[in-house]
Amino acid sequence: MKRIIEVEQPDALLVDAMFPAALAISPTFGLPTIVFSHTFLFRQLETWRNVIAQLGAMRMDAGFGPLPDADTLWLSQDRMIVTSVKELEAPALPGWEHVRHVGPIIEDEKIAQIADLPWDASDPTPLALVSFATAKGQFSQDKIQRVLDGLEDAPIHVVATTGLHAALEDFRVPENAVVLKYAAHDPILRRAALCVTHGGHGTLMRSLIHGVPMMVLPGTGHDQVPNSKGVEEWGVGKALTGNATATEIRHAAQILLGTTSFTQKAKELGEMISRYRGPETAATEIEAVVRV
Repeated sequence: MKRIIEVEQPDALLVDAMFPAALAISPTFGLPTIVFSHTFLFRQLETWRNVIAQLGAMRMDAGFGPLPDADTLWLSQDRMIVTSVKELEAPALPGWEHVRHVGPIIEDEKIAQIADLPWDASDPTPLALVSFATAKGQFSQDKIQRVLDGLEDAPIHVVATTGLHAALEDFRVPENAVVLKYAAHDPILRRAALCVTHGGHGTLMRSLIHGVPMMVLPGTGHDQVPNSKGVEEWGVGKALTGNATATEIRHAAQILLGTTSFTQKAKELGEMISRYRGPETAATEIEAVVRV
């Protein structure tokens, strides 16, 4: 980092919230510094604090010196940009006035192409997207299979994405489902009635933007359990455990598909979220800090 700054001579530093070592030395460069959080901040601040503490402990176990805590690291920067929405956050804390919620910044992985589904777009059968992230650390073949089993007899079409971490032939795919390695989610969500997800912030925001209720089976990401609680709190879905059985999944799907209020509330929140202009607002905040 020191060498890059020496060579490139930047006007400002943009640092991810989960890079505590970089944040710890950022003030020494005398440059405006902006820290980015790509999920909620205040509604899971204690979880965030624990994550940063764990990263610091791992660093010390590797023979490096200690790092400041999350509050010290984040409050010492010029701006903190949260790529989420203020309306779904917990109340801001005193002293955190440098935080700006700019709205979600979402894009598809380049490898994710528009999928050619076996059902015509005019098919009235509801569609469910099943996605537990394509990153290796989040992948669970067993979880995807339990969802496929749970939705097998449901009056619904199912599209599941796996990433590159399992062979498609390793799944038992029911007649009402297709399993793909990658697929662009927006075209699927535009016609979906349900999203079954791990509760990552990106999928959460994308589903709400399209007005699609969710069934959340959290994985290992630190924000996924808090996000699953939010889904219940906001009335836009059901939160199960990560090891929910096929029977529990089937029951939750019946409730979600049979209760219109979940979809209605998801659409209401989606309209609110869509009013944010995440990339443009984030750029404006960055420029404001640099100009100072």
